[in-house]
Amino acid sequence: MNNNQGVNPHLWALLFCAFAFVYNIMEEYAWRGYLTERLGKLNYVLKSVISGVFWAIWHLFVFSNFDQYGGFAVFLIFCIVFSFILTFAVLRTKSIIVAAAIHTFIIQTNLAALICLAIFAVLLFSWNKRMPEKRPVASEEASN
Repeated sequence: MNNNQGVNPHLWALLFCAFAFVYNIMEEYAWRGYLTERLGKLNYVLKSVISGVFWAIWHLFVFSNFDQYGGFAVFLIFCIVFSFILTFAVLRTKSIIVAAAIHTFIIQTNLAALICLAIFAVLLFSWNKRMPEKRPVASEEASN
């Protein structure tokens, strides 16, 4: 990553990624942590939609325009859809760090990001699943 400050591009990329990750942790703490917790016993769908709407509105203060997304309406839908994924990640793992890591990949549009998102999906759906216990072999049963 080149920069105008004369900083080594690798160090600059590391700093950029670190600050972006910290920012994503703060956003996820607000929307998928604090807000979804305050929504109490509402179901997953309502929590996802509400946090997605607030997340989109928050970006009105962050972005000067939404042209890169096709307008604010498209961005709102984008936020709601991804809120389902991020809320699921937090509810499943009990960690906003996981949601922040997925959040980091949302703006990426390359093959590596797609592969990472697929790996995250597999991990999320298999989170806390127990492996079937091995049954003793017949000769082990006889010796017991």
